[in-house]
Amino acid sequence: MRRLTTTSAARAAAAVAAITLALAACGSDSDDSDDSEPAADEPAEAAATDAVEISIEGFAFSGATSAAAGETLIVTNNDGSAHTLTATEGEFNTGSLDGGASAEITLPTEAGTYTFFCTIHPTMTGEIIIG
Repeated sequence: MRRLTTTSAARAAAAVAAITLALAACGSDSDDSDDSEPAADEPAEAAATDAVEISIEGFAFSGATSAAAGETLIVTNNDGSAHTLTATEGEFNTGSLDGGASAEITLPTEAGTYTFFCTIHPTMTGEIIIG
């Protein structure tokens, strides 16, 4: 096997540098494309929406007590037992959430005070005011 000497290593490095410069020079230098803005025919990203959160821990609900009409509610069960967050009149329901699970629901679009409970543990109750 042949070893590179200091001179041949320097020549190899110079050749790589020359090739790199030559390839860079082949690139376009026109300024008529701007990737920072989407083209007129590309859909714009949807604006991020805020969400309110309620957590379940120690067999109790905590977190948001008010929200905007139609807002997203994120419910996270931090207990080891399964729970639900179910509106008393049926307007919304997470379904059963195992410990560590989360669900997103859309709150009603009609303003008012909505009471909720856990269908598995009916003594767990809360309310949220939609405005």
